[in-house]
This record gives sequence, structure tokens and C-alpha cells, in this order.
Amino acid sequence: MNKDKNKPDEYGVDEYDVKIDAWDIYQKMYKNNLYFNVSSVIRDSGRPYIECQFEHNGKSTSKMRFSGETDFNFSNEHKKELHRSRYENYKKILERDLACEPTLETYLKLLDECMEMHHSQENVSIMLQTGNMQGSKGSIGLDRLDVWFLILQMRYKHNVNLLQNHCTMENCSAIEDFLDLFDNVYDYANTIYHIDRKLVNDLIDSGKRPLDSAYNLINYMLLAKRFWKQKSKYLENNK
Repeated sequence: MNKDKNKPDEYGVDEYDVKIDAWDIYQKMYKNNLYFNVSSVIRDSGRPYIECQFEHNGKSTSKMRFSGETDFNFSNEHKKELHRSRYENYKKILERDLACEPTLETYLKLLDECMEMHHSQENVSIMLQTGNMQGSKGSIGLDRLDVWFLILQMRYKHNVNLLQNHCTMENCSAIEDFLDLFDNVYDYANTIYHIDRKLVNDLIDSGKRPLDSAYNLINYMLLAKRFWKQKSKYLENNK
């Protein structure tokens, strides 16, 4: 990937998960699901996207829009809901709860490592743009990937679909058609993120808890490290 993560690409795109290098990664990650050329990425307005079918389990959607998405969000960009960046918010939690603990510096270093991974090939994936699935992930749980898996588990296991709250009437069926390609949350996670069942279960458990303590936050960061390790292994094996 481009070493200067903060510079716009040759098309003037500065959002890391939809830069030209990210689309190269998506071609490798979804070589059995999405068939597109990087030159076919549409950049006419807003976030770049592709328009094609998604194939899985011997089934296929109609043509839909897909775009890039950041997985774990440890950004140092200001977040209105938090009145600070996620990084700053997490740092305050660690400093409050571990103020007198010798482990504080260790976990602050872990947080810095997570922030460094925010813009990395291990931390981006494709997501359905039709129906605004990205908006759902960003709004429900403040863009936490563990909460995202909890939402998907509720949909597959209990038929509770919170995703419908963030799409137009015309596009609700597109979300259902896409999610119906997958047998369950584990199938979805393995196909989209290339992670295993154990990690999915641990992420779902984490998603049930607020990130309001050092204990929960440290667990969340360690889950992120496991996630990146598994995705890195997949990318290494599928160059």
C-alpha cells in the first residue's frame, strides 16, 4: 500500500479505505465474490464505489453498490458525539482507571499501536453501500466492529434487523438480498473479514459491553490485534 497514508491518491481521494491502493486489496480479498477492475471504480460524486454483483454460496445479488470501510476505528479525528477523538476518549479511560498502575504505559502503547493500524490494509474491508450499511455501522455503537457483529448476530439468529433503520424504503430489500447470501454471522465474517468463528464469538461478547472501563477497552484492543493478525495471514496467503 502507499507508504504515505495521509496523502490523496492520483484521483485526489484522501479517504484511506477508498483510495486506489485499497481497491487493489479488495480485489484480492474478494476474488471469489466481486469481479471488477480498479479502473471501473466510480468516482463521480461522494465516496468512490463499484457497482456489480456479489457472488457467494452459489447465489448472486443483482447489481449493487459496494464501497470501502474502515473496520476498527481508533482514529484521532474529532468525533462530535464524544466531544473528542476516539483515540483521545480511549486514552482518557486508560489514564483514569490505571492512574496508579504500573501497566498504564503498556496499555497506552497498545492504544498507540491500534491508532497506527487505523489506516492499514488489515483494517479495511468492502461493505454494501446500497441501503447505507456503512451508516448503520457508524451510527449504532459509534462505529465499533464488535457491536457490528452483535447487530448481525441479532439479524441472523433472532430476525431483529436494526439495519433497516438507516436505509430508504427502496433500498431495504437490497440489504436483505445481500445478507441472505450468507448462512449466518460466521459465514458473513469469514467471507467479508476472513476471520474465524472463535474471534466472531469473542467480538459479539465484547459488543454487549460499553467501552467505559480500562478492562473492557483493553479487551477490545486485544480483539483488534487478533483481527488484524488473522486478516494479515489471509492477505499473505492470497497475494
